[in-house]
Amino acid sequence: MQMYFGDVSLCYSYSLAMALDAYGYDFKAEFLEAIMVMGNGASIVKEDDQHPLVFFDNGMPDLSISHSLKILGFDYEDFYLKDGTEVDLEEVKGKLEMFLSNGPVVLGPLDMGHLTYNPNHTILYGVDHFVTVYALDGQYLYLHDPAGFACMKVAFNDILEAWKAEAIDYKRGAYSMWGNFKKVKSPSQTEIYQETARIMKTRY
Repeated sequence: MQMYFGDVSLCYSYSLAMALDAYGYDFKAEFLEAIMVMGNGASIVKEDDQHPLVFFDNGMPDLSISHSLKILGFDYEDFYLKDGTEVDLEEVKGKLEMFLSNGPVVLGPLDMGHLTYNPNHTILYGVDHFVTVYALDGQYLYLHDPAGFACMKVAFNDILEAWKAEAIDYKRGAYSMWGNFKKVKSPSQTEIYQETARIMKTRY
């Protein structure tokens, strides 16, 4: 059974923790959050002279997921399409299926306004989110959403608009995902601390 736990404000950390748990790696979301250093500082994610959008974090959860995996000694695969890249949905689906053949996959950012299983989705357009997908059966995804929605069955075509993340300014690209997690190193606590401090220094 795929483990579920969640906290919507730390969706990226909880989604990664759920995926790693299924691979047999027990990392608490709070620990992952700490080495992602997302909660430090502030960032402007929408440049608008009258109404700038400010996050009281560093505004880069997708990069933070990748950094935390490297810090902890994981090899992994990721995928995304940069803006302007021609979209081949069969390629996207095929990549997801390939990742899922080895275990759960972290998807995000997603635009919560298009996640229609959430009864509040109509007031959440432009809000970024991350989920863990643990199966793909024909045309349906099965996912854990850390916003309080476990074991959701969602048509693949129904999640595409959210997965494009067109209104998420910080994203590295559309249809972003991480999978095929494999621990190749076991860094010491000192090494984890030093690498986290190095990343924090480069950001601030």
